[in-house]
Amino acid sequence: MNRQIGSILRQARKSKKLSLQQVARETHMRAHYLRALEEGNFEALPSDAQARGFLRAYSEYLDLDLT
Repeated sequence: MNRQIGSILRQARKSKKLSLQQVARETHMRAHYLRALEEGNFEALPSDAQARGFLRAYSEYLDLDLT
């Protein structure tokens, strides 16, 4: 995973005029994990498996196909 993915997530969220807090409430993910994804700081996430799961859930929420 790379920083470019984080940029794509941030741009998609901002284009939908959503705050991190809104996304956190609706996805039930903690805002600091969402921020870490957007910053490409995958080491801040609990595990690689959770990073992949959070990334998949966040991208689906934003209607993105990151595959």
